[in-house]
Amino acid sequence: MDAVAILQYLSIPVIAGVVGWGTNLVAIKMTFWPVEFVGIRPIFGWQGIIPKKSEKMARITVDNSLSKLASLTEIYQQVGPAEIAWHVCEVLEPRVEEYVDTIMLDTNRVVWENLPPLMKRRIYRRIRRDMPQLVEKAVRNFGEHVDDLVDLEDMVITEMGKDKRMVNMMFIEVGEPEFKFVIRSGFYFGVLFGLIQMAVWYLYPAAWLLPVFGFAVGWLTNWIALNLIFRPLEPRKIGPFTLHGLFLARQKQAAETFSKLTTDKFITVQNIAKATFTGPHSDLARLYLRKEVTEMIDNSGMLGVAVRVAVGPAGYAELKKNTTRHFFEGALRTFDDPSFKTARRDALQSLMRERMMDLSSAEFQDLLRPAFQEDEWQLILLGGVLGLGAGFLQLFLVFGGGAG
Repeated sequence: MDAVAILQYLSIPVIAGVVGWGTNLVAIKMTFWPVEFVGIRPIFGWQGIIPKKSEKMARITVDNSLSKLASLTEIYQQVGPAEIAWHVCEVLEPRVEEYVDTIMLDTNRVVWENLPPLMKRRIYRRIRRDMPQLVEKAVRNFGEHVDDLVDLEDMVITEMGKDKRMVNMMFIEVGEPEFKFVIRSGFYFGVLFGLIQMAVWYLYPAAWLLPVFGFAVGWLTNWIALNLIFRPLEPRKIGPFTLHGLFLARQKQAAETFSKLTTDKFITVQNIAKATFTGPHSDLARLYLRKEVTEMIDNSGMLGVAVRVAVGPAGYAELKKNTTRHFFEGALRTFDDPSFKTARRDALQSLMRERMMDLSSAEFQDLLRPAFQEDEWQLILLGGVLGLGAGFLQLFLVFGGGAG
């Protein structure tokens, strides 16, 4: 066998390794990119599996993982009702005069503009005195009914659906080491299969072998790599080695990343407040708050009586309505404070991380498995097709269409 023939044979495992690496790289890239469909609908083109089904992926993530970590009531308690009430009061208190002026002008401009300054100051003082109690009772009331006020699944899916790139990044960051392994392992497994291919080709140099082995390399490297991420489900001791799915063996680090991303972007105090105040059940939240506002105004003694007489029955009802509305709007803005969001995020992140560490391997795999499970056959088949094409190129470009 001359030097050229030797090089031809040695090229087989090298090319197989490149094919395995390339097909796995393409499979990972096509899982996440492009974010929007590129091509001619409905058949000729591609959209990343995760972006294409971002809403469905979000629903699977909620059903398979978030729903098992904590109830909304637990999340609310972990965030800290007392801290929420204190923060709302701290932000609203300096603007009491502004809010009272706005509410009263909306209710009855003529009466308020002609009210003596002494009476206005008494109203300001009374509101300042009663506001902490109102806020505390409202926050406690919301906490007791939070499961009726906020749909956790709807909230998370809505937030995830707003930004396909963010959903992409969540899966990428949580599973980054595993995705890198899939790409690298393609080369190693490809070389291994290439050595077998080289031996078979030497003994039986049939023209169809290289394309068939190319298809097998592309198919098997994808299939093996994807399975090694999640299998075996439980640690299995074989001699001195312990076999465990790569992602499952990294539960602690993955839990840290997932809990951070989730509480940074999706399950946040701001999002819970927004879902409470503007979500599908916001009317019920307003009803609860209006009950507290009505009680505060009705129990304000002679001052309340004076206001009631001044604005009349219709104006008094409008006053309660305007107070509820402005409180809602003002309270929602208080959750934009960066330091408050950071402090509440850290508390919630701790809960999520601890609960994730307690998940079984079967439950934990569902954080990443949905990224592949439904359409992984397409990725595996794609690897096979690319490998088949590489096998034909190898046959004609390296071996000239026949044995070397």
